[in-house]
Amino acid sequence: MEENAALSWDDRFLKIHSIIKTTVEAADATKLKYPLPDNYLLKRKRTLQILLSLLMASIFTFIFVYILFTKYSVGTLLLFTILLSIMYFALYQNLTAKDINFEIQLSKKGIAVMDKFYQWPEIQETFLVYRPKGKTGGIYFVIGLKNGFLDRFHMNNLLEFNLTERTFSALVETYRHN
Repeated sequence: MEENAALSWDDRFLKIHSIIKTTVEAADATKLKYPLPDNYLLKRKRTLQILLSLLMASIFTFIFVYILFTKYSVGTLLLFTILLSIMYFALYQNLTAKDINFEIQLSKKGIAVMDKFYQWPEIQETFLVYRPKGKTGGIYFVIGLKNGFLDRFHMNNLLEFNLTERTFSALVETYRHN
């Protein structure tokens, strides 16, 4: 029900729905390299993220300096200053936002995500939800607890964890059943 409410009007009109898979289904017999450590820490590759941000910032700063020294109109300079400020703010947000810059720790006892720890016995099922592209598009990791509550984590940045959905799901299932 919640997934249908999150769809945009055009997705509803075109009857495009979210795809929900359990991590067992998403893992699809993916092979992992053994032995796995007692605690497996998944986190974004900050170096790559910072380098790409610096590259974008330097390109836009170069364009800004070029405009500044070629004596464009004051309106153009003001507009580009505002755009440059928005871009720097967006890069800063990307580097510091907690909802996309979090760690996942898997162990035999449970899973820790964003400073929340879930023990395996209290988890009923884990899912990957693929929402259609658009204003709410993305991949979410959902933990379904036995008490009926769901916790959802935005996972569009799985490639920054150097993982595919299948590998991530296989890791979750391996630690869950050990």
